[in-house]
Amino acid sequence: MDRIDRIEKKIDYYETMDQLWIKWQKVMTPRETDVFHKRYMQDKRVVGIAVELMVSEQRVYNLIKQLEEKWSLLINE
Repeated sequence: MDRIDRIEKKIDYYETMDQLWIKWQKVMTPRETDVFHKRYMQDKRVVGIAVELMVSEQRVYNLIKQLEEKWSLLINE
C-alpha cells in the first residue's frame, strides 16, 4: 500500500506541474518564452541571450523581471 501511495503522490505531482506549465505558457509573450527557455531551460547567460535575440542585455533583464512578476501573480492566484 505504501508503494501505491507514493506512486499516486508522484502522479498527482506531475499532473499539477503539467497544469501549471500549461497556464504558464499561456501567460508568457513569445519574446518572454524565448528568454525563459534560453535562461532557465538552456541555462544561458544574459549576454548570450542578448546576442542570440539581437536585443540589449538590459532588455533581457527587463524580460526576466517581467517573467518573475508574472510568475508571482500566477502562483498566488
